[in-house]
Amino acid sequence: MMALNWHWLRDQMTLMIKRGRLDRGTAFLALAGPDLKTKEAVAIWLRGELRKLRESKKATLSRVEIADLAVAMLERLADGRDGTGENLLCLLRELLDVDRHRKRITPAPKLIEAARLEGLAIQNREPLGVRELARLVRVRPRAIVDWRRSAVYHKEISMGLGTTPSAIAALFTVLSKK
Repeated sequence: MMALNWHWLRDQMTLMIKRGRLDRGTAFLALAGPDLKTKEAVAIWLRGELRKLRESKKATLSRVEIADLAVAMLERLADGRDGTGENLLCLLRELLDVDRHRKRITPAPKLIEAARLEGLAIQNREPLGVRELARLVRVRPRAIVDWRRSAVYHKEISMGLGTTPSAIAALFTVLSKK
């Protein structure tokens, strides 16, 4: 079975809570737990979202997001007890483009590391320069400049600091003007 990606899980739970108005426990059990009743209840909501898409009505989720959540729920059931094979899961991921979707939305490990270091520096009130951070993470300075402008980077930093991504974006705006 595929290892659980905690960044992906956090993002998908947030999606389910905000757009599906599900509580945190239900979202977690649907994605990471073995409880079939919870998965069935969430599947009813996902089917409704898919029906809205097919009827050209306003849905809160895209087709690939629905596919990703459905495959994630199936993955947690495929722990060897029910006979769902890994090859079948891989085939479904590929047919529904879930594998490409997950790869696209998962932050790069170096971006996560840079965000962690940047968050610590901000917390200690010792901001890092672009070149210094690039050297620590072993990327080109241009990557740091681009990351500092991205919402994904702001989100990663804000999680460690317990603040909002918009507050981090505002901080970088102030720092870039110095």
